[in-house]
Amino acid sequence: MGTITNNKLISILGTTATGKTGLALQLADKFLASYSNIKGIAIISADSRQIYQGLEILSGADIPATFIQQKNGQAYHYWHHQTQPITWHGTAIIKPNQDWSLTHFRELAIKLIKQSWQSNWLPIIIGGTGLYHYHLFNNDPDIYVQPDEKWRKKATQLTVLQLQEQLKKLDHKRFTAMNQSDQKNPRRLIRAIEIIQGLTQATARVKNRAHFDQPKSYAQLILATDQATLDSKIKKRVKKRFINGAIQEIESLLALKLKPNSPSLTTTGVKPLTKFLQKEIPATETLRLWTTQEIQYSKRQLTWLKKYAQGKWFNPQNENCETDVWSYLLSVLKF
Repeated sequence: MGTITNNKLISILGTTATGKTGLALQLADKFLASYSNIKGIAIISADSRQIYQGLEILSGADIPATFIQQKNGQAYHYWHHQTQPITWHGTAIIKPNQDWSLTHFRELAIKLIKQSWQSNWLPIIIGGTGLYHYHLFNNDPDIYVQPDEKWRKKATQLTVLQLQEQLKKLDHKRFTAMNQSDQKNPRRLIRAIEIIQGLTQATARVKNRAHFDQPKSYAQLILATDQATLDSKIKKRVKKRFINGAIQEIESLLALKLKPNSPSLTTTGVKPLTKFLQKEIPATETLRLWTTQEIQYSKRQLTWLKKYAQGKWFNPQNENCETDVWSYLLSVLKF
């Protein structure tokens, strides 16, 4: 049996359907069995859509049946393994009509990580929202500028060209630094303008932001496999979700009558399933469109990971993947 010192952190990124959750649970079991001084494992979800209650099936939250829901003084409810000291945080914690942002995630994650270290638990961050992992150690005040609903309402009346021109006037460098997709995305343009205005008008709001630096003992794992294998897995997962309750989740979501720009409505699968419920398309077309959305999303994830992720890449299809991951973690975290 080995020992553990504080301030060790693991994050697991990867495209959808690459087994991030499964790997995290395997590692949790192995660390608890191998190191007597690890008192527990805190798994923290870094997924911008799995945070919504009632969309667990649609978003692929996959909370294991061995976990039961608890609260015990935490800001949000969480799950605890029935027999082992393993907790699961950040999944299905807010309603689809509630606000959630990178800032919310960062503050929750930092709190949970620090609590884990104080209790000699090992935190593991998992999830496919790369920006959440990327900005965890980012102390830039931009991410702490709060949404300006008055400006957003006004901005929805503007064209993409008008938003582009306004952003260029405010901060031309910020506009040119955006990728081509974001330069044409109204939501991204509105947020960029909102940040500039927020930092100018209310700097005090970001002075008390949480400061968090990357610990020395930090290991980042990136899971990716060939596209053909991934496409096949995605197709099977979509069909399973369609059969096992995603339709009912969409019915409940639509009953909330959310604003058209609500982030929860951008979850992959919402649009084709909505059309299916409205009898605009048959089940076969619904599955095809949903599968296509998921595949396109996985490609965007991979593009982002190749550009920004700085961890060690692993192919979960390789038979030695788990062994290689374990060896890498031991070498980096120095248990």
